[in-house]
Amino acid sequence: MSDAPPDAAACRVLINEVQPRLLESLVKLLMTSRVDVELVTSDDPGRTDDVDLVITGYESPESEVPRLLVAVNGTETRLELPYGELSRSVLNFAVAAALRRQPARRWYEQLLEACRRFDDLVAEAVNAASASYSAGGGMEEWTEAFRSGRTDFGGEPMSGSWVDASILLDDDPAMALPADSAIGRLIADYSLTPRQVDVLLACLFNELDGRYRQRYAFLVGDSSTPGPTVDVLAALLCANAGERLDLIRDLTSGVLVTSGMLVTLGSPDAPARSQALALDISVLRIFLADDSPDPADVVLDPRLTARTAAPTDQPGPEPNAALVAWGRADLVHVHGEVESSRRSRALDIADWAGCRLHAVPWAVFSGYDHVGAHRLRRDCLRLDVRCFVEGVPRAVSAEQMGLLRTARVAITSGPDPLPPQSGGCVWNDKVHQPSMAERRNIWSRAASWTGAMPVGGLEPLIRRFGVPIDRAADILAATARANESFTSMDVAATAAQYTMDDADGLLRAVQPRARLDALVLAEDTRRALIDARNRIVNRDLVFQQLGWDWMTDRLTGTYLLFAGPAGTGKTIAAEALAHELGLPVQLLEISALFSRWVGDFEEHVDKVFAAAQASGALLVANEADAILGPRTQILHGQDRYANAGTAHILSRLEQFTGFVVFTTNLLGTNNIDPAFHRRISALVRFHQPDADQREMLWRSVWPTTARDGTEVVLRFDLGPAGRDAFFRRLAHEHPLSGGSISNIARSATFLAAARDDGVPTITEADVHQALSQELAKIGDFRSLTLARSRS
Repeated sequence: MSDAPPDAAACRVLINEVQPRLLESLVKLLMTSRVDVELVTSDDPGRTDDVDLVITGYESPESEVPRLLVAVNGTETRLELPYGELSRSVLNFAVAAALRRQPARRWYEQLLEACRRFDDLVAEAVNAASASYSAGGGMEEWTEAFRSGRTDFGGEPMSGSWVDASILLDDDPAMALPADSAIGRLIADYSLTPRQVDVLLACLFNELDGRYRQRYAFLVGDSSTPGPTVDVLAALLCANAGERLDLIRDLTSGVLVTSGMLVTLGSPDAPARSQALALDISVLRIFLADDSPDPADVVLDPRLTARTAAPTDQPGPEPNAALVAWGRADLVHVHGEVESSRRSRALDIADWAGCRLHAVPWAVFSGYDHVGAHRLRRDCLRLDVRCFVEGVPRAVSAEQMGLLRTARVAITSGPDPLPPQSGGCVWNDKVHQPSMAERRNIWSRAASWTGAMPVGGLEPLIRRFGVPIDRAADILAATARANESFTSMDVAATAAQYTMDDADGLLRAVQPRARLDALVLAEDTRRALIDARNRIVNRDLVFQQLGWDWMTDRLTGTYLLFAGPAGTGKTIAAEALAHELGLPVQLLEISALFSRWVGDFEEHVDKVFAAAQASGALLVANEADAILGPRTQILHGQDRYANAGTAHILSRLEQFTGFVVFTTNLLGTNNIDPAFHRRISALVRFHQPDADQREMLWRSVWPTTARDGTEVVLRFDLGPAGRDAFFRRLAHEHPLSGGSISNIARSATFLAAARDDGVPTITEADVHQALSQELAKIGDFRSLTLARSRS
């Protein structure tokens, strides 16, 4: 019922004189129909004046089996099928035809009329076969008698016109198939001849009415025959030997068989001409006007996105070369780093072309054979969509390209452009980061579409997020659902959650909490961090508005190198920088990039950069020495792979337009590849803190707020000298890094918690013991002296 048009009322169905034993099953079928149904009764005269579908039970004069009379929009047509054999598909078909409220002449009536004609045709053949078998003859005798005595099924004398037109479909222009119908699209796309259409109809009727199986079995003299055979169809549909030969050739090696529209039933070892034929499910659904997608189908409709809500002062995008290439290329290939941007670009092209897209992952498409590609092609005809294959790799074989053409794929997408292919045309369309003007258009249209406008306006979002319009609309809608009144910071928080991708577990998301003004840093380090922040804030202004992106499209991101001894605050400074900018943080564990398999390293690097690009997060790569080391002379096989990995990192970095921070404990030409030095945007040096900075660290390192926001008050008992004096003495006596001071404070709290019940009190002895443990960890001999003095 979910497939009913949103602006259409329910299909009004009247059930008359149906036997009680059938009524319950019929009502159940109707109520589980894929279209919206409203049942009315004849007891309410006011409700029966405007009925769309009437189903009336009646007794067939030839049989005691109850049958159904189906009337659509006031035009009654007898559907000569026993109710017990009426399938859900046929009933759905009748309900859908009524719901569309189309004119009287439509495919539904054509189908029933063709069924009547074919029923008369088969009845004449059965009579001829009965007479032949009674006289001791066989199939050749009854087929000859049938051809010589056959009458026209429309009432007019049989003529040769049915060589050029279907003998089952009326050649009345008023009954012509509409070009926009699924069956019309199938006939036009495959250039089917009238005789081929008749073959498909004959197989269709076998699916609708089980009585035909009995008739086919009688005609061939084999009770196990499940459907029409090649010989039977040739006898029924052809007037002379030449036509029969053409049809037999067509049904053994023609397009109906090679494309999988017809499948054979029975033993594969049987002669081809004696094998029964049946419709492939994709063709059956087209004939039954089933235009509902399968649960696994992804149908993208640009009309259901913010593209159709462009404000009057912000016109939407205009067609470009990709749309021009749509009509003259085998396919348009959209490539770029971010999958969501590629899909959005494909939707733009579909919007300009006025069509919907059926999205198929490459992992699924690559498993198709020739018949599978044709089945996908027919599914797209049935749904009235164009095929869109996502995630296509750069290395596509000629055979796979042939399958793309067979399936009539219109658009593909992938991270890399496709190389030229023999026998086909590919138009590569690269997805670029939107300019500031395009961003303003995107966010304005998304806000208009969703009706969600943050307090303070869209300008902060426009400056920070260059997302496609689909993503912008989803982020605004999700934020509005959570908060009636929200700010751009709320939208930014939603964007961080909505777009985060862990690159198959290679990245870990971190919510930055540290503040830049709260860090204890040397003055030159603080100034360098502020300069780095300004580079990120003004990146779009410099590159997009001041023309630097016109000079080159390389190195348009922000690449920072934080260098300094361990524990000097490089990682927390990166988090504070992200907090200052309102960006999420994604931490990269460098060890996860490496694998013993050749090629895995490059694949992992690509996933990491693509995920960071899509989320707009600050990518923090700790301990980056392992991937940024200098390339060496090739002495062993592993040197070649190591150099290739470094080269891939450098190449990938040039294409990355996001923000990344590399941290390292080492700095210098002997430790970092010189080519990497040339690519970094800024270098921030971190130093060991001096005595005054260490004193500030000792005082500020203790937490004051828990994760749930409640206030935390730590109790200290640090002797008569007082806490400040104790921290001052520790700062001057022990030249430790900020990381070590934080470890000592945490360990002292654990010691106090293990000793005291309730709220623990941190003593001077706890701090000294924790200090001794930390010095022992870092290899400082003074820990032995401290331990001895404590004993």
